[in-house]
Amino acid sequence: MPDQTPRPSHSELERLRKRVAELEHALEVQEWGGQLFHESNIPQILLDFETGAILAANAAARQFYGAEVLKHEHIDCMCAEGMEWARDLKAMVTQNRYGVRVSRQHTGDGVRTVEAHYVLVSLRGRLVVHVIAFDITDRLRAQEELQRAYRMESIGKLAGGIAHDFNNVLTAVIGFAELARGRVQDETTLRYLDGVIQAAERAAGADREAGDGEVGLGAGDCAAILDDRIHAGREGGV
Repeated sequence: MPDQTPRPSHSELERLRKRVAELEHALEVQEWGGQLFHESNIPQILLDFETGAILAANAAARQFYGAEVLKHEHIDCMCAEGMEWARDLKAMVTQNRYGVRVSRQHTGDGVRTVEAHYVLVSLRGRLVVHVIAFDITDRLRAQEELQRAYRMESIGKLAGGIAHDFNNVLTAVIGFAELARGRVQDETTLRYLDGVIQAAERAAGADREAGDGEVGLGAGDCAAILDDRIHAGREGGV
C-alpha cells in the first residue's frame, strides 16, 4: 500500500531549514565566549553586523543597561546622541574590524558616558560585532574636577603675584607721598598728600588681607576708595 503521509512543499522545507539555522545560530551566540562572555563583570553585547540588532547580552550588560533599554533589541535605542548603527558605527567597524567610540548612552541609571569597543568577529560564517562597554562617567567627572582644581591653583598663584606687585607699587606711593609731605608747608597740599597716603594704606591693607585669603580687593573696594578720594577732594576745594 503506497505511503499516504503528506509531504511538505519546497517552500515549507526552506522555511524549516531557515528556522533550524536561526536556532543553531542563536544557540551558538548564547554559547559564544563561554565564561569570558557570560560571567564577566564587564558589560558585553553581541550585535548583528548588518542590522545592529542585539543578539545577546551578558548579565553585566543586562544590569548596566536595564531591561527597559534592552527590550528594544537594537543598538540605536541605547544611544542618547542620535548616533545610528548604519550611519555612524558600521562603517567604522567595516574599515578596521575594530573601533572605539565614546558616547552618551541610556542605561539603567540614566544617561551615562560610555566608552564602547566594537570588534568584528565571525560565527559560522555570519558576521557579528562584539561590544565591550566601559562606564567612564565618574572618571571624566574626576578629571574635570582635577582640571578645575589646577585652574584655581593657577589663578591663585597669578592673583598672589599681582597682589605682590600691586603692594610694591603702593609702598612706593606711600613712601614718596610721605617724603613730599615733609617738604611742603601748604595746608591744601598737605591735605591732598594725606588723602593719597590714607588711600594707599587702605588699598595696601586690603591687598594684604587678600594675600592671606581673607578678603579680596574687588571692583567694589576700588570703587569705594576712588569715591572716598573724590569726595575728600571736593571737600578740600578741588
